[in-house]
Amino acid sequence: MRLFQFISEINLFETDATDNISIRIQRLCTWFFISNFTTSLLIVTIYASLYAEEVHITIQNPTIDFYAELAAKYSIECDCSETSVSHKEFISLQPIYHQVCSSDFVTQRWIDYLFHSTEHSFYFYADFRSTAMQQFQLLAILCQLSIQETKDGLDLFLHTEIISNKLMSKDFLVAETQARIDTFKTNAPDALHYKLMFIREMIAGNALLSSTPNIFQFMFQYHDDGHKSVWEINHQNVFHQSDGNFCTCKEFFTCYSRAGFFGGSLFNSDNSFAYLYIIDGWYTGCRPIDSLLSSTLKTFYNQTMISSLFPFFNNIPLNFTCLDANKESIFDVNTNLSTIVKSGFIEKWIENINYSLYFKHCAPKLCSYTINKRFNINYIITAIISVYGALSTILSLIIPSIVRLIIQHNGETSRRNYSLRRLKQLIITWFRQLIPALIEMNLFRSSTRVEPSDIYQQRWSTRFYITFLSTFFIIITIYTAAIKQTIPKELIKPTFDEVLHLQQQTSLSSLQCPCSKLSSLYNYSIKLTPTYHEICDSDFVSDLWFYLMPPSEVYPAYNFRQNGHLFKLIQSFCKLANITIENALNIFYAKQLVTPNLITEDLFISQMNSEGDYFQRVTPNRFSYLLEFTRQTMKVNQFIYGVNTNYAMSMGNDTGHVLVYMDPPKDWDDGNDITCSLIFDPVCELQTNLDIKDTHGNTIYVHIPGFYTSVFYVNSLLLTQLQCLYNQSCVSMIGAVIYDQSHSHEFIALSQTSRFPNNATIDFLSKHLFVESWSQNVSSYMHYFKQCQPHSCSYTINQRRTFVLLMTTVIGLTSSVSIILRFISPFIISFILKCCRQTQQTSSSEDTQRGSKFFF
Repeated sequence: MRLFQFISEINLFETDATDNISIRIQRLCTWFFISNFTTSLLIVTIYASLYAEEVHITIQNPTIDFYAELAAKYSIECDCSETSVSHKEFISLQPIYHQVCSSDFVTQRWIDYLFHSTEHSFYFYADFRSTAMQQFQLLAILCQLSIQETKDGLDLFLHTEIISNKLMSKDFLVAETQARIDTFKTNAPDALHYKLMFIREMIAGNALLSSTPNIFQFMFQYHDDGHKSVWEINHQNVFHQSDGNFCTCKEFFTCYSRAGFFGGSLFNSDNSFAYLYIIDGWYTGCRPIDSLLSSTLKTFYNQTMISSLFPFFNNIPLNFTCLDANKESIFDVNTNLSTIVKSGFIEKWIENINYSLYFKHCAPKLCSYTINKRFNINYIITAIISVYGALSTILSLIIPSIVRLIIQHNGETSRRNYSLRRLKQLIITWFRQLIPALIEMNLFRSSTRVEPSDIYQQRWSTRFYITFLSTFFIIITIYTAAIKQTIPKELIKPTFDEVLHLQQQTSLSSLQCPCSKLSSLYNYSIKLTPTYHEICDSDFVSDLWFYLMPPSEVYPAYNFRQNGHLFKLIQSFCKLANITIENALNIFYAKQLVTPNLITEDLFISQMNSEGDYFQRVTPNRFSYLLEFTRQTMKVNQFIYGVNTNYAMSMGNDTGHVLVYMDPPKDWDDGNDITCSLIFDPVCELQTNLDIKDTHGNTIYVHIPGFYTSVFYVNSLLLTQLQCLYNQSCVSMIGAVIYDQSHSHEFIALSQTSRFPNNATIDFLSKHLFVESWSQNVSSYMHYFKQCQPHSCSYTINQRRTFVLLMTTVIGLTSSVSIILRFISPFIISFILKCCRQTQQTSSSEDTQRGSKFFF
């Protein structure tokens, strides 16, 4: 009962009036104030309680287990103490090689056995004993080179670093690292394969002689007079291929036949080889390297078949263990060695990605994640305090007037006329009542200080309080509304479209989107596609064109009919240029674009275009380096030139033994008294000519524009210009000479659409890798964005406050000022009134003194 009585009698708007009506109005104002104030605070409390506030939680030195537990629930972000971690720190990668590379058949013991059993004997060129030693020596070298190249490449890969200032999740690290490992495993065999192919093409294109007589044979023949003997090179080594066709090294260096053993009879009646024994899966051909790569290891998986070879050798059989056919392998026994060599002899890779080791080397010191938390007591209290002062002040000012207006309104008769005139009169009356109410308003009323002087001071304190607070409210509202504020913004897990939209807004500044992964592969960002010179796809690099110009002893080296190998070399150059670019692109695509923050699309496109342009400039250097290395090696080592040799060969038997003399150099004469000698001319260069019949049937020699003859075919090729091949008349003239009755194909001249001039040399074209143009496509900014994976984007904007934000800011500031004014206003007014009274007293004293003087 007492509580109810206290509530019913509470009066927060008490005045000097003691009549019942005034007290009733004051109590109504109090109840109305309490109800509205309580309701407003309740609404603010409920809103603040239900508001999901983002709470950032940080963890010091997390363990990997605790991190994994949090990562399964939240989007957690950790800063690495070490921003770069080498692959070797958390990747284990080991190749397993084909068993042949660790077998008896690549040991020196096996190679010596093959050599010593044949060093005093000469065998037929298709006999296994003729080339076996060189072939297995090559096999051993290929194994050694492959293992060394793979080791060097693996060492470089393991020292490559992953750069990221953020700890990568396990799934992301495994996916990213696996992609890198797969790229490395794909590219690992390319280096050796490229060099091997380059050297093979250069040897074939220059018709260099090997130590075996498979390509060319030296034959001792007499001239017709029977007195003078000469050595000649026979090009007619013929191989009977498995498809039943015959192939000569004179036309194709890739000819091969099944290897075996021969006796006294070499050929059957049908001109096929008369084998005594055939080695299953093994071949012999023009060059040991080509026949080796065409062979399989089928025989060497069978101990019985290996033992059956020994009776054909002169020396005592030794114990050589066969390959294990039951051993797990990705290659079967019938896989040719070309496939095995191209794979780098690698059977498989043993690989392991250890996330724990990566976590250890990243060494995150601090991790943070965000949760949405409701019922945050600190936020609730802050929200209540921020509205308390302004809400109480506003309600205190307006509630008494509202209550009086309602009471006055209810006192009118129910039949009151609601005309416009009556409404106007009502408003005027309300304002007339409002002015005295404002004059008599007392917000600092005290039950203990009720003297007229006290009330006078309280009313002046109220006026000071309201005037100062209103002035502050107006000024701060205008100022806050006028100025632009710098607002920091953060976007969590932005999408690609959101980031593009942010980049396009010119009002944004300092847009920062830290990459979760600082590096991304070029493969996701740029694509380069070359278009090659038409010579590489023309009739002049076709087999038919080569066939019409085989090597011949009849014509001199500077005759165009001897240029079959030269055009074959052009085909090789085109092929090698393509492989050079493909290998370089594989390495280029595996490079990393390192960006701590997401760069803009324009900057990304500009940077990738710059990288693409640089790639196009430097890639030809790799081809040019190997080409020059090969040329100088041939020059310094003075290899014998198989067709129209660069050495003059002679024979003598003065001592009773047949001696063969290799007399360098051979002098060339083009028939126009122009000679060329290797010993005197650094670049031996003769104009290539062609013998044709004039209208009278006489033979005349015509220079072919742009074609030259030098010591090696590669030198001749680099000097060559293609202007003749752009001229249909020139091409037709050549065709009329070299065509035979069985081939009537019309060769078409090159078109005039090249960016290179017609007189450009092959040397110049090769330095551009025969590339006419590059298609450079940088259209994968989205892929770069996905690789960067920004967890958040932060930026600032300058803008005026919204109405809600404006009111919130003004009310918050006004509330703070209100509290201060409520406290200091009485003291300020008291001080002012005291000063005024002292001034008045001083003035009165002076007036009195003047009056006294006047009186006297």
